[in-house]
Amino acid sequence: MYYAGENQLYLNVPVNEGNDQQQYVMNTISKSWCNFTGWEANCWDIFAASPYFGGNTVVCKAWNGNTDNGNNINGNCLQAFSAYGNPGNVKRFSMIRPIFRSDGTPAILGSMNLDFNISISTASLSFSAPTSGLWDSAVWDTATWGGGLSVIQNWQSVYGVGYYGAPQMQISGGGIQVRWVSTDIVYETGAIL
Repeated sequence: MYYAGENQLYLNVPVNEGNDQQQYVMNTISKSWCNFTGWEANCWDIFAASPYFGGNTVVCKAWNGNTDNGNNINGNCLQAFSAYGNPGNVKRFSMIRPIFRSDGTPAILGSMNLDFNISISTASLSFSAPTSGLWDSAVWDTATWGGGLSVIQNWQSVYGVGYYGAPQMQISGGGIQVRWVSTDIVYETGAIL
């Protein structure tokens, strides 16, 4: 299914039992692929320019807000591996600074995967949704009002030694927008082994 609103092409993988359905999704601009899990979709369709999926006894609208049916949205992302200009040299990675734009404070944990190891971090993240004032019900001069997207760029320590590295991010948020825009990495280059 092609969803023009987010420039996405979906390949759905339904299963007979359990919660193993997944979607392989391609960004039609960059041609990059990712994998969506947790949507128990047997079929997909576009109605009134919005994507919908049908599961066992349910029809759901996808891409509808910043929560997953009222729950936090959790993500795990792995960028492409790079030799950082020195494919024959070992590197010691020490710090990472993921740069995000958000209208809240998502839980973010950065790490480095090395030498084409694509295992996913199993760390647990905790996120509490912010509370902001509601128009016509909040008390003026005491309520917290939401704002636009601001930049979040905090350095985090990482450790790893390898020839190739790929930043991995775990993100948790609900009711907020989160956009990963860049990553800075600190490493030392060693000699050719």
